[in-house]
Amino acid sequence: MSSPFLWRHVGLLLLAAVNLAVSLVVLVRAPGPDSPLWLGAVLRGASVLWAAVSLLAFGVAAILFFVVEVSPDARACWARRAAWETIRPGMKREEVLQLLGEPFRAGDTLVPEAKEQLEYGLHALGPLDEGAVFLDGNGVVVSKLPPGSAATEWLPDRATRELREMVFVGNLGLLALLTLATFVPVGAASFRSWTLYTPLVALLLGVVYELTRSPGGWRFDLFFTVPAYLVVGAGGLLRLLFLVRRS
Repeated sequence: MSSPFLWRHVGLLLLAAVNLAVSLVVLVRAPGPDSPLWLGAVLRGASVLWAAVSLLAFGVAAILFFVVEVSPDARACWARRAAWETIRPGMKREEVLQLLGEPFRAGDTLVPEAKEQLEYGLHALGPLDEGAVFLDGNGVVVSKLPPGSAATEWLPDRATRELREMVFVGNLGLLALLTLATFVPVGAASFRSWTLYTPLVALLLGVVYELTRSPGGWRFDLFFTVPAYLVVGAGGLLRLLFLVRRS
């Protein structure tokens, strides 16, 4: 079963795909090889950054679409959410399992009138114990939480944190690759050389990495990021000197 946000996710994915396609067309076609060196370098650098941001945005949108709409766990979760309103006091345990499936966790409860609680996830990006069905000693439903329909929040706090962590880890890996790519010599194709702009993209990933990092805590990553930033900065200066010499 699809989520109640299906068309929103489809729209985001299509928007990200179109933006990525346009950025790649601009990257390939402009500026022309006959453009002045400095103008060509500025326009080329801007198009490279646009393509990099577009690729990152498309990757996040595609992963979000798969996790929320396509994966079997997500579809089962939305089916449970739709069936949640049908759970009523007086139903038997077997009926609950037939409607909602096996719970994430079953065990004792602190609710006075109940002896057991069945915990369920009701949002593909939410906590696994968001919903709970309380049963008495005879396996009959006495109440549930939330009592009415399940929440319809698009991105719960847990999902926002997980997306940030995903972008954080992905940027760290890409930053490592582009730091190594900084050592690749600049090609002979003047400002159209791909390797000319690797420090620029690495700088962009460094900014995203720092913005998505959780505040506080010991910065163990500084043992990697500080040398990486120094290498990227040195590579950028060398490429700037390359442009000065070619102008």
